[in-house]
Amino acid sequence: INLADSTYYVKPKLESFGGPDNWAEANGMAALVEGLAGVKNLGLAFDQTGLSPRWSSSATDSADVCISLPASGGYLSYKYVNRPKTREISLLLTGSGNELKGHILMPDNIKKANSVICDEKPVEFRTSTIRSSTYIDFNIPLDKVHHIRIKY
Repeated sequence: INLADSTYYVKPKLESFGGPDNWAEANGMAALVEGLAGVKNLGLAFDQTGLSPRWSSSATDSADVCISLPASGGYLSYKYVNRPKTREISLLLTGSGNELKGHILMPDNIKKANSVICDEKPVEFRTSTIRSSTYIDFNIPLDKVHHIRIKY
């Protein structure tokens, strides 16, 4: 109750955590896009794209991802499926760029891949380790829709 001729105003506390005021959503989105979904713009408008999905660390066996930069038309889209019974990771992907640098996290306790196949043709790859995680690294052109199978 007050006796003023207008509503009494109580200024709210100014609090911000993790980024500029009201921008915390951007930090969360960046963590999802570059972290879990693993899409990274390595050039301009996705002309060079990094792909390092970490779905296996979240016990997720499938995901559909599309990341775009509407102002430039740059994008990367992929469907990820891990099939533990057949020991295969499948990626159906395309994008607007010239090259994709794959850095694919393998499921827990998998220390190597037997093969990487892109559109039914073998692809050169190497195995890398970061702490206790194993990754399969390869490069492919982004000139069309590709189907990649990593056998482990």
